[in-house]
Amino acid sequence: MTLLIRVDQPEDGERLTVHGFTMQVGADSWPDNPECEGLPLRDDLILDHARAAVLGVGDPQMSAPEAGRALWELLGPSIHRWWQEKAERAGGSVLRTFLDVRTPELQSLPWELLANADGEPLFQSDLLPWVRAWRSQLAHREPLTVPAGMLVVVGDRSSEDLMVDDELAAIHEALRDVPGRWSVELLEAPKTRQELEDIWREVNPDVLHVISHGIDDDGGSALQMEGSLGLWPLFPKDIKNLPDPAQPAPPLVVLNACRTGDAIGGREASRTFTRALLERGSAAVVSMQGDIPAVGAVEFSRRFYSDLAAGRGVDVAAATGRRAIDSILRIDADDRCWALPSLTVAVHPDDVLPVKVQPGDLTRVGRPPYLRHFKGLTGHVDQSTERRRFWRSVDPVVGMSPQKLLIVTGDKGYGKSTMVLSALVTLRLRGRNVVYVDLSEVSPAPTKQKKRLSWLTVLRAMRDALYDDWMPDAPADPRRQFDHSLHFLMRYRDPEPWTPESSFADDGKEFASVGEDYEEWIAKIFTSFLNMLDAAAGQQPLLVVLDSWGAVEPPDVSDVLCPLLLQPVATERQWDGLRFVVVGTDEQLRPLTDEVRDLAGDRMAMREFRSGELLRLAREFCARVGISLEAEKWMEIGRFVEGVESLTADQFGWLIGAVKMKSKGYAGDRRS
Repeated sequence: MTLLIRVDQPEDGERLTVHGFTMQVGADSWPDNPECEGLPLRDDLILDHARAAVLGVGDPQMSAPEAGRALWELLGPSIHRWWQEKAERAGGSVLRTFLDVRTPELQSLPWELLANADGEPLFQSDLLPWVRAWRSQLAHREPLTVPAGMLVVVGDRSSEDLMVDDELAAIHEALRDVPGRWSVELLEAPKTRQELEDIWREVNPDVLHVISHGIDDDGGSALQMEGSLGLWPLFPKDIKNLPDPAQPAPPLVVLNACRTGDAIGGREASRTFTRALLERGSAAVVSMQGDIPAVGAVEFSRRFYSDLAAGRGVDVAAATGRRAIDSILRIDADDRCWALPSLTVAVHPDDVLPVKVQPGDLTRVGRPPYLRHFKGLTGHVDQSTERRRFWRSVDPVVGMSPQKLLIVTGDKGYGKSTMVLSALVTLRLRGRNVVYVDLSEVSPAPTKQKKRLSWLTVLRAMRDALYDDWMPDAPADPRRQFDHSLHFLMRYRDPEPWTPESSFADDGKEFASVGEDYEEWIAKIFTSFLNMLDAAAGQQPLLVVLDSWGAVEPPDVSDVLCPLLLQPVATERQWDGLRFVVVGTDEQLRPLTDEVRDLAGDRMAMREFRSGELLRLAREFCARVGISLEAEKWMEIGRFVEGVESLTADQFGWLIGAVKMKSKGYAGDRRS
């Protein structure tokens, strides 16, 4: 059940008008037939004290709990009785309450302090959650295709009172139990508004999270950005054209951006930005009403995103986030800061960020071979941009053509395989067919004298990985047909018609390249193989990733696999349902033909971790895997990375291993 309480005030009236409504399930507009009406007196003294309760250190004449009860009294006894009856009838079920405050002056009140007659803070309840409502059409949002993309914008990287690294780590910790379903990208200290606009447009996030100071500038309330070119303000009016007036703002925006000595100015910044974002189409905005201690903001983010990741509504997530602030700050006798996060929604809270996952795939990724390949991904840090490029290339949005051939490269230890596997989790959760083959783990045929793999062993490895590991539910007949055909083609004979009763199978032997026309028979084998892949995939595209190309005989790559496998998939329409990704170092990929390189286009090159991001990434890793380190330990790690210019992913893994082993002796071995 969902309720709506509307608060308004006639012009020059001494009384408020408060109406109570019950909303119908699935309603696409706010109700207009009230079930309850009250005309309580407006008490300006209470309004002033309630506002003061969230500013500075509070109001000595009225505590925050007292302000909460006073705000409850403002709603009047009629609303009290009506709401309490509804709550009792809910019988333990979730009862949501929208609070729609129409008068601008009253909107600035800290309604989040609201507490009923028993002193229960209503905006802390996850069973009876309250949330501010924005007056717009209650549009229903379509489910989001994983991953939910988040862009974190840090206004001032060097500001210690923002506790940037702590908040980033808290976000990653909150999302660690849902690999593949969220993607977090970071923009630190954008140089100009244009850079912010460019990154916003490129990422097109579902969640925008801002860590910054709210300030009062000559042009009005603003968010402070400190780029390499100097300080610059981002105004609410900038939101109207950022990045494109025709493109809605992100569905969810979190402005942890009111940590400023000027609490009144910061509160005004949060209100004006909230309004600007909702007018641009955001479904929900969280902002801070006053000067919140950074430790409280960090705890709010940790619990807020943890609940969102678990599939709870944004109003419930905000309520538990407020409780987390209350818990951490109660030690300091702070009874008001928990109410500073203000959430305003323009849609039903469950529709703000409905992340869509194929139910069967949630259990699938917890079983072999997914479990074997994916179990190490929890601690995978950074490379969010590369993962986004990967899945947008091979599985783009509707209306965009997929890249049917992609090359991923980088030196040894740069995290190529881990990045690709992390992206495959997301694609599998979308319901896509994926097959991953690490060719370095494939054994050559017993009859083969050389240590490297032949083209036929590569085909067999793909077939076995598809049916035995990655797609065990795929129809069996295509494999049996391929094995039947391979039996004859290996012997330079056209296959006999296949029937389900056919007993011809693959004997595992190598192809004997003899005679003048052996290349024609090899081509027939590849055609049969591609037919098998296409039939096994069914109605969904099939993505095949071939890693560690250095394990394959170079002539087999350039003379066979490139012209007969990769080129046809990239150019022939009959294989539109197939996509291939080739992964390896530059040296491993040297045998690829120029034709294949041209068809693949720009390679996706992995990079080293740079010195300025090592400490942040170390904290991200610890948050992802559940390691808690004391401040002294982080200072020790900071002294180490200060002299390191860059690290590969493998070397970064060694650093983390040293941290986990209490970092004994690592300070003398920088491994740059």
